[in-house]
Parts: sequence; C-alpha cells; structure tokens
Amino acid sequence: MDINDFTDHDIREHGKKEESAAALKVTKTKVLDRNEDIIKQITHLAESSSGLSIVSVSGGMQLIYNNFFDLYKNVLDSYRKGVGSGIRWIISIDKETLSLVKTFLDLGMQIKHIKNMPMMNFAVGEKEANATIEKMEGGKMVQSLLTSNEPVYVQHFKSVFEELWRTGIDPEQRIKDIEEGLDPEVIETIEKPATVQQLYLDILKSATSDVMIILPTLNAFSRQEKTGAIRLAQEAAKERNVKVRILIPMTTINGHQSSQKEMKDKLKRYYNDYIGIRYFESSPAGTPDTKATFLLVDRKSSLVFEIKDDLKDTFIEAIGRSTYSNNRIAVLSYIAIFENLWNQSELYQQIRQAYEQLKVDDIMHKEFINVAAHELRNPIQPILGLTEVLRAIKKESTNTRQEDLLDAIIRNAKRLQRLTDDILDVTRIENQALQINKEQFDLSEVVTNVISDCKNQLRNQPYKEKSMKIVLLPPYDNIYIEADRNRLNQVIYNLLNNAINYTEKGIISIGMEIKKGGEIIVSVKDNGNGIDPNIYPRLFSKFATNSPKGTGLGLYISKSIIEAHGGRIWAENNKDGRGATFYFSLPLVICRRVSTYQVQKKDNNNIRTNSNACLKEQKLSRSDIF
Repeated sequence: MDINDFTDHDIREHGKKEESAAALKVTKTKVLDRNEDIIKQITHLAESSSGLSIVSVSGGMQLIYNNFFDLYKNVLDSYRKGVGSGIRWIISIDKETLSLVKTFLDLGMQIKHIKNMPMMNFAVGEKEANATIEKMEGGKMVQSLLTSNEPVYVQHFKSVFEELWRTGIDPEQRIKDIEEGLDPEVIETIEKPATVQQLYLDILKSATSDVMIILPTLNAFSRQEKTGAIRLAQEAAKERNVKVRILIPMTTINGHQSSQKEMKDKLKRYYNDYIGIRYFESSPAGTPDTKATFLLVDRKSSLVFEIKDDLKDTFIEAIGRSTYSNNRIAVLSYIAIFENLWNQSELYQQIRQAYEQLKVDDIMHKEFINVAAHELRNPIQPILGLTEVLRAIKKESTNTRQEDLLDAIIRNAKRLQRLTDDILDVTRIENQALQINKEQFDLSEVVTNVISDCKNQLRNQPYKEKSMKIVLLPPYDNIYIEADRNRLNQVIYNLLNNAINYTEKGIISIGMEIKKGGEIIVSVKDNGNGIDPNIYPRLFSKFATNSPKGTGLGLYISKSIIEAHGGRIWAENNKDGRGATFYFSLPLVICRRVSTYQVQKKDNNNIRTNSNACLKEQKLSRSDIF
C-alpha cells in the first residue's frame, strides 16, 4: 500500500498509537487530582488491559456502575468470547451491595466476598495500577487517584489481590446467607494491629443491644479511650440504648497497686444509666499472666486480642495476634465467662466489704473491752483503797488530811462517771438516739464556766498549774445562740481537757469568732505535741488515741454533737510546728446580741426591763450581729 493511500485521519490515529506506546515505555508514578484526568485514567486502564483485578468498597462498584458501565461491559463481553482474562472483583457483600453484585455477576464478572476490606481501593491491569483511599460513598467520583506503571508497584498490587482472592468467599454462599438472614460462621485470625483496631471500632459502631468488654489492665482502658472506643461505647449507650458493661481488674499498674477509689475517680465520668463498670481480682482466664481484651457485641460476635506490651501508649503498638469470631458456641463461651465475672465481682465486693467491716468491728470491740476494763479499774481501785484508809484514820486524822482523801475519792469518782457517760453517749449515737434539747443561752458564759472548771482541776497538778495558762481571747461580749447547753458544755470541756493533756507548759487559748453568713467558730489552741500523723486521718473516730490516758471517745462524741446541731468540727497542726488547734462551727439561726436591749412588757401597769435579751430572727445581716 502506498503512503498516498492513507487519509489524514489514518495518519492522526497512527500518531496517537505511537504516542501511547511511547508513553507506556516511560515508567512513572503520579497522583491525579483533576476530574477529567481521573476519568481519562480509569478509562485508559480498562481499555488497555486484557483483564482487571479490583479490590474496592461498595462505593467503588457503584462509581463504575454509574459512570463506566458500558466500558466494563465491553471487557466482560470480550472475555465471554475468549478474549482477555475478564474482571475479578473483591468486595464485602452486604444487604446494600447485594443488588449491584448480582448485576455484575450476571454480566460475567468474577466476584469474591471478604469481611474486612483493606484501607486502600485499587484496580490493577497487566502493566498499570490505579489506587485510592477514598470511600466513594454513594458512587461519588474519586477526588485523588494514584496511578503507576512502575513494575514494582504493579506487582505489589497483584500480590495483594491474589492473597485476598485466595481467602475470599464465593458470592453464591454469601448471597444465600444474606437472603436467608444468616451470617456465615467465621473464625478469623488477624495479624495486623491496624486492621484489628478498625474492626474493633466497626463492631462497636454496629452494636444494637449489648456490648461486653473485659479489659486486662487499666492501661488497656487508657488506650481504648485514646483510640475512640470508649466514646463509641458511650454513644451506643446514650443514642441507641445499648447496654454497655465493662470489667476491669484491680491489678498492679506500672508497679503500683491501684485502689478501687483511684480507678473509680478516673472512670466516674463514664458512668450513666446504661454503662456499668465493675472490678475483678484476677484476669479472665484466672491467671495473672493472661493478658487479653475481650469484646462481645449483641451476643453474636467476639473479638479477642492479646496484649503484647502493656506499657505502650497506643492501641496498635500494644496488641498482638487477634481472633474474630461469630461462631455461636465460641461467642456463648465468652459470654459465660463475662457473666460469671460480672456476678462474682458484685458478690466478691459485698463479701469483701462485710469482711473488712467485721475486722474493724472486731478490732474496735477488743480495743473497747481492753480500754474500758483499764479505765473502769483505775478509778475504782483508788476509791476502794482510799475509803479503807479513811476508815482506819477517821479518829486521828486532821481536817486537812480528810479533805485531801475525800478530794481524791471525788476526783476518781467523777472520772468513772465521765467514762460511763461516754459509753452511754456512744451507744446513743450508734443507735441514732442522741437527743438535742435546744434553748437560748450565752455561749461565752458556757466557755467561761468550762475554763473555770479546768483551772480548778489543774490545782491537783501543781507543775501544770504554774507552767500553763488558759485564756479567753476577745471579744468577751455576750453571744447568744440556740443550742443544747449541756452538750456544748461537754464539747468545749472535751476539747479543752484534750489540750491540757497534750500540753506540758505554755498557753491554751479559746477564741470565738462570728463569720459573715451567720456562723460562729470556736477554737481551742495549744502549743503541745501536736496531732500524730498516724492518728490524724481517724482523729474523730472511736478510740482514736495514742495517749495512755483516756478512751479516745471524746472527739468522736464531740463530732456527733456538733453535727447534730448542723455544724462541723475539724483540727490542724499549728503552722509554727508547736501544738494544734481544734475548731467547731455552729450556725447562727438566732443570734442578735444587744448589750442593753430592753424588752418592755406591761404587767399590771408595771414596766420590767430585761438587759440581756436575745431577739429571734431568721435572717440576719452582719450589722445585726453586733
């Protein structure tokens, strides 16, 4: 054929083919982001390949159906005529993609189903490959496409495809299961942590009724929080009414024993009406060395993965081999483990609390018996002994001698009386039978009387009487309150007597201060030994004392009395390191002190004046108080 026989059109077409062939000889990898370039490349791959191998999500298949159906149909028609190798497609078949999959199957496309799709979608021919990580939801056109004709990349995509094709499931069985409402039983081992993480999140998103999670450590919970799994569990509980339960062990975290309180403080923000969190003592398999996380969803599927390194911060770094299953027997066995641990954790906690309380009660009971026996014996013996001495010397004794002996008898008898009163008060407090009989009285008068009584007692301790001073700090004016006079007298005496016992010399001061807001604070400050750090946490508990004297009941009773008045009581060591200060507060529901307030009352035409009256008011300003 002569060259003159070629038309201009033939020459142009021949030139295009030569340019195309030349272009293929240049190996290159590039990213396309222009819509026309992407469409052109997808078309070129289908037209230039005798066969295609595709891995894509459902959006990719929808994109081909919407935009390149005729092109792909031509490839499949050629395959039926014996030309080329046709099209093989790997996809996750579900109810949404079922119709589309059937359409392409009818055209002769070879399709296989896998449950867990890789993150990248790709199509590979003999010499070229296209790839994207976009989901192409609803068949949306790709916005960015990676394309390459470099042999190393093309061969890589072919290898990945062949491995997935080898493990894929024939579409006929999968379609049958979907149409019959059945999920095929799968027991799958997953090696890649990134795939496990995505599957874990996807399973949580799909939950409709139940989520059960067993975590091996508190660190595992932190990783779940970082990866978003806990947030998904919260959303499932709040938005879809899914019942979420999480089991966490009381185990050693990074060498430190984590208490239940510490764990609850960390987890408390996750509690709501649907999420339950409980703690168990050992790992799910019953041995401390077992480290695995269990996820059970809707009582139909399970995901179990081992913890390779619990010290790692991220999910992917920490986990090892994982197993996914929807096998009924396997899932039910894991559910049985979870339910047993869940119920046992509640029962164990109840037993543990009861046991701890029994231990505390037993110790307190023994301490009480021991202390009470000694304290009752100590005053009784002098009473009996001194009575015998008094009987023997009654004829020859001078009045002074008799008075000393009688003082000792009275002092020890009062000590015995106070002990028995304390025991009775403790009984009333524990039986919630402590009665408060309120009346209006002058608090400063009660304080002054207690100071006088304590000074009188110091006369029996000549050394302390000379080296110790008890002072009342200003203001000294009358302060009227409504409270139980005898009970407050008891509280102030306990605090002052406590200060005397722990102070060898120096000053014990008592102050009264009215605070803004209608509250009076009474303080007793000493410069003695201070509060023992070992006693401080339980200072106001029963029998909290390290003194050879006393029962340790006074502060416990004082706390109960003050709280019964709606007040509070506390203590602290002084900032200068010498001694301690005890405080208690009382609400001033009525306290308007007027030094010369006169209440005039007509009585048979006589006018009487009460110079220390207290006016009852419900709401007081600071100016009303003084």
